[in-house]
Amino acid sequence: MFPISNNALTTKQVGCRFVMLLSLIIMSQSACVSGRDTNHSLDTSKRDTQVDQSLRNKIIEYARNFESLPYKRNGRDERGFDCSGFVRYVLKNFMIEVPPSSQEIAYEGKTIDIESVKKGDLILFGDKKRVNHVGIVTEHKKNKLMVIHSSSSKGVIEEDVLKSDYWLKRIRLLKDVESYKTNKLAFKRR
Repeated sequence: MFPISNNALTTKQVGCRFVMLLSLIIMSQSACVSGRDTNHSLDTSKRDTQVDQSLRNKIIEYARNFESLPYKRNGRDERGFDCSGFVRYVLKNFMIEVPPSSQEIAYEGKTIDIESVKKGDLILFGDKKRVNHVGIVTEHKKNKLMVIHSSSSKGVIEEDVLKSDYWLKRIRLLKDVESYKTNKLAFKRR
């Protein structure tokens, strides 16, 4: 078939070039199609929103499976959780990595305001000096902010933190859970 020489392409190289060429042809065809469809980008954003909402709902549903599990200092599994261990365990199920402590979680991800918070986002609590607690927002309405978290006194619970004087005065930050999906984890693993 082809003469064999030192400059001849290997089967693997031929295969790679074929795949690249095929990819270019497919991309050019899809570019032509999307050029004709003016609603294509609008439909994509709608799908992205639905995917985002679906993921957030699944996070909450999964987190609720652990309600009433006990608090365990440095707990990171179903035998018991501390606050960051709980959040990390839940999100890791959805391939979302967050740092191992609430204070480190505060340094990562995109900070959002209360008007932008959605279910699945993270809420961080603390005092004037530092962040020391984290939970997952399960519902947000005008006068209601439901959070599931592992409390040292009650274990994994879901509660309205706006109705609790203790939690209300300790809210420090809100973080967009989606911002952790692409995070390359600037912190060092322990």
